[in-house]
Amino acid sequence: MSLSILALRPDLLNVNGDAENARVLAVRAGWAGIDARIVHDVSELPTAVVIGSGYDGDAAATVEAIREHRDLLVDCIANDIPVLAIAMGLELLGSRIEIAAGEWIDGLKLIEGESALVPTRMHGDLVVESEFGTLVGFENHTRSWIGSDPALGEVIFGHGNATPERVEGLVHGSVIGTHIRGPVLARNPVLADHILRRATGGMYTERGADAHSADRIAETSRAKTLTTRIGR
Repeated sequence: MSLSILALRPDLLNVNGDAENARVLAVRAGWAGIDARIVHDVSELPTAVVIGSGYDGDAAATVEAIREHRDLLVDCIANDIPVLAIAMGLELLGSRIEIAAGEWIDGLKLIEGESALVPTRMHGDLVVESEFGTLVGFENHTRSWIGSDPALGEVIFGHGNATPERVEGLVHGSVIGTHIRGPVLARNPVLADHILRRATGGMYTERGADAHSADRIAETSRAKTLTTRIGR
């Protein structure tokens, strides 16, 4: 089996190394004996998609640049291909984005929801309880996410979607959206493995010694945050 992992426009969407989530997927697949390659342009549907985050000041130009890939993303979602969307990568999938006070631009309108500016930048550690387990990382964003899809999880520490419900991200069919940065899959291998199982139709099973070693390193990093922030 061979995987093609699309990192969508990493030249625009790689703040905090978020596009490198594609590399995490490719490396973990390789450890399991599955051939995987990272691509930036495709002539046929990929087996997974990573959409990183961009700079706030470039939001309007970034959305316009990604708009040419809308049909591809529509086909990926319709064909149950896993899509990981980080921060602005999530925002551009929604209906609209507030880029300045009262100034909105249209998103790709693939997911029902919008991103509205908040008074203060939300940055720092983020801890989320999800169906995949406890997710840990760093958030750094200036907009809330207001949508109708189920959340990725409950915020235990941090801001997440910055709504009264204290939730983070979303799950929309094969799409997982989150504000966890840097890259999220390196510190949360359980989420990477979920995406790989979905991308391979369940064929990703034996992960190998290298994956277990990487998991132990990730757990050490995660434990420091969990102990400091929630006393766990």
